[in-house]
Amino acid sequence: GSSPPRLETDRVEDRDRVFVVKYHLADDTVGVFEPPARNSGIVGGKFLERARLKKPDGTWYLQSDFYVGAQVVLHTHKFTLFQADEYTLALMEEECHLHPMSDIGYIHQQLGASVTPEQRAELERSLAEADPSGSGFAPYAAFHAALSAASLELQDQALITIMRAYHAQAADRAEINYKAFLQRLPGD
Repeated sequence: GSSPPRLETDRVEDRDRVFVVKYHLADDTVGVFEPPARNSGIVGGKFLERARLKKPDGTWYLQSDFYVGAQVVLHTHKFTLFQADEYTLALMEEECHLHPMSDIGYIHQQLGASVTPEQRAELERSLAEADPSGSGFAPYAAFHAALSAASLELQDQALITIMRAYHAQAADRAEINYKAFLQRLPGD
């Protein structure tokens, strides 16, 4: 499963703290909030005041710097972004020129240019194994495992985009239409 942004720290007492990182499109500002955590002593509230922030290299943070899997350093605090809400994911797909890992066409193009015939064969074998009935659908976990078995490690945001683009809702679980994904993958 995924979790909200996490503070990357060596301090044991801070490792499980959860944050909400908000990027404001209107003025390119960023704010960080910490929700209250029951029975933890963490009251919650504003962690970093909303402001326009610079990256460690001195350039300003932009919308395109925030995606699932990104690591951002806000002042001296390093965060890893683990999830995004539905509105954010839809916006990133709509404005995919700013978020290439939310552009399914770009992802297919990049995979097609890098996937070897051996990797494709392993991917197809693993997916067929996960789908004994030959339906063309596989659970998300099986799809992710097949990518790993084929040594295709994708950036988190790209994986989310693929799963959203090829999502199929079975009666009791979410699956991915892997046959449609493979048909669009160059090299078929």
